[in-house]
Amino acid sequence: MREIDHNIHQYGGSPQEIASVRIEAAGTNHMVAYVLDGVGPTVLPEGQKLTFPLSSTVGEKRILQMDLQYSADGTYTVAVENVANCVIDTAHKNECVRHFKDFDFGTVLNYVFFTE
Repeated sequence: MREIDHNIHQYGGSPQEIASVRIEAAGTNHMVAYVLDGVGPTVLPEGQKLTFPLSSTVGEKRILQMDLQYSADGTYTVAVENVANCVIDTAHKNECVRHFKDFDFGTVLNYVFFTE
C-alpha cells in the first residue's frame, strides 16, 4: 500500500490487497462506526482492526467513512497500516498515523483506497 495524497487521506494498492485500519481511543469511550462503499453504518468494537480487500479491478476505489464520537475530551488515533511511503512515518513503522482531538459534534473521516 502507498500513500497517494496525505492531506485528503488517499491510498493505493494492488488488486485484492488488504487494507488495515487501526483506531484507538484515549480519554474517551471508544464509539466508532463506519460505512464502507455505502454499506453501513457498522459499529467497530474496541480493539478490533478494520480490514477489507481492495477491489480486484485496477482504477476502482473503495470509500471508507469513519464516524468517531466522543464521551469526554479525548483523542482518537487512526492508523492505516502497511503504508510504505507515508510522509509522517518518521518512526519507519510502515503506517500512516493521525490524531483527532475532541469535537462537540464528533469527527467524520473519509478515506479512499484505489486499486492500482
